[in-house]
Amino acid sequence: MPPLEILPLNGGFLSDAAALVCGRYAALRRATPQLPPRYERPAELLPRLRDMARRAPGAVAMRDGRLVGFLAAYLLDSFRGHPGVFSPEWANGAEPSLSRPVYEALYAHMARQWAAAGYSLHGLSLFTDDMAASEAWRWLGFGLGAADGVRDLRPIGASTLGLAIRRAGPADLDQLDQLDEGLHRHLVAAPVFLPLGQPAGHDELAADLADPAYAFWTAWDGDRAVAFIKFGPASENACAVIHDSGTTSITGAFTRPEARGQGVAAALLDRGLAWAREAGYARCAVDFEPMNTPAARFWTAHFRLVCLSHLRYIDLQAG
Repeated sequence: MPPLEILPLNGGFLSDAAALVCGRYAALRRATPQLPPRYERPAELLPRLRDMARRAPGAVAMRDGRLVGFLAAYLLDSFRGHPGVFSPEWANGAEPSLSRPVYEALYAHMARQWAAAGYSLHGLSLFTDDMAASEAWRWLGFGLGAADGVRDLRPIGASTLGLAIRRAGPADLDQLDQLDEGLHRHLVAAPVFLPLGQPAGHDELAADLADPAYAFWTAWDGDRAVAFIKFGPASENACAVIHDSGTTSITGAFTRPEARGQGVAAALLDRGLAWAREAGYARCAVDFEPMNTPAARFWTAHFRLVCLSHLRYIDLQAG
């Protein structure tokens, strides 16, 4: 079999790189038709790839004069508290039959440059249907850092065993503030250990509560809110291929420990999906941390995973 040739990513390769990603996305969408169709078109990705190629170095893998893979990444001064790089799911790709050797060769090439420039945290997002690619990155020392899922808006038929479900309004700000602080404490503690700043706080919550584009669905035990799920437009912090006017994203959710195990989150999700249907959305998306085990079990029960983000920390002082 002819060897792989690794070359710098430049403008002459961008059309083929975009076509490769779009082909991989089309295969993913056949299994998950809820995804928006727009990212099957290379014209959607070419501007992003051109911009990335101007900002940072990348590499392509060639075999017999044909592009079979590529890898590019954003260079970030602070990525989860470290200088790092991140390659979105549209900024890397490999032919499925060659995923493992292509990604291994591309990472070996780019990792030298990233480490030499002082970038110690390396991350990338992959489509979930390429198991060989995920296996390659695991063997390269990467672990899961985030997951993205989508679903349709059909009802799930959940109930809450008597808890009241309603959309929160400005008068509920104090209750939501308490729930948001509970979510923050949960995410920074074991086993999640997510490096976060301060909780959203009154001003940000008040602004979102006043914005009709967002809907906080809350569960109440008497006059005390015990859970919430926040719906709104497609999240800017999720994988790019869920971004669409037809996507509503869940960007916050928390149930007090004493209220868990009663179907509260499922009932809130069900009511939020009904709101999304009424609002004209076509799909719902969520992103979450896999190490957040209660959340991971819930979201994977109700959503189909489409992207997984992988992370590796390099100790640049070693040796």
